Amino acid sequence: AYNAVYGATNAGLDAHSGADNVHFHSNAVHVEGSDGTNDGIIYQGTNGRITENTIYGTIRQAIYYQSMAYSATDDRDYTVTITGNTINTDVCQRAVVVETDDSPGPGQTTAELSNVVIADNNCTNKVEFTESVIRVYANGASIRSITISGNTIRRSGDTASSHGIEVRALTGYVAHRISITGNTIWGEEGTLADGINLNGADANSIRYGAVTGNVIQTCDTGVNGTNTYWFIVSGNSVFGDVTADFSMGANDTVTANRT
Repeated sequence: AYNAVYGATNAGLDAHSGADNVHFHSNAVHVEGSDGTNDGIIYQGTNGRITENTIYGTIRQAIYYQSMAYSATDDRDYTVTITGNTINTDVCQRAVVVETDDSPGPGQTTAELSNVVIADNNCTNKVEFTESVIRVYANGASIRSITISGNTIRRSGDTASSHGIEVRALTGYVAHRISITGNTIWGEEGTLADGINLNGADANSIRYGAVTGNVIQTCDTGVNGTNTYWFIVSGNSVFGDVTADFSMGANDTVTANRT
């Protein structure tokens, strides 16, 4: 805690796959370079906490959490906590990424994540984010509990892959028990693709969740769900230059939103 990392040319702070219960807290991280190929904080271990850091500079991903826990080792629950960080970059593809390892070694199976919390982060950019600003991706194992709340996202890009918040599941995996609430998503210049994008490769693979109390300005679609199941979308405010307010599945409920 309380370190200043200035001029890093790879990653400002990095914990590899053997790390467990490591806490990156109250650090200032500046990443140099003109091409945006370096990361601010990387965490590839288990049960990590990344809290109240300031990350700035020219960055690919400000916070990149790749869970490299494997089921063959034990039956533990694996958790992720990313809260209270300030991300104010010159160039950035994504602010916060959480995903599971999709290339485990021989005889290994990537363990499911049991609890992901991404909350109260301030994600701004001097230019547009080029991809989804906050992204949770079940690409090597399923993710069983996801809370994304109280984040501020400003100046997202207008490309097809640029969403404010994205929860995605690759073929064979699910993301479920999902709460996305109280976020402010502002497409200041141009439009976002989606304010909130929920995208499963398989039928009903994004399931059992609530999207409530979010404020979304200027996007193609406010909340867009593909292969979602048993969601409630309510109490959201979607305004500005918006093509479609909501697009969800037949088994979801969309009610009492302000558009």
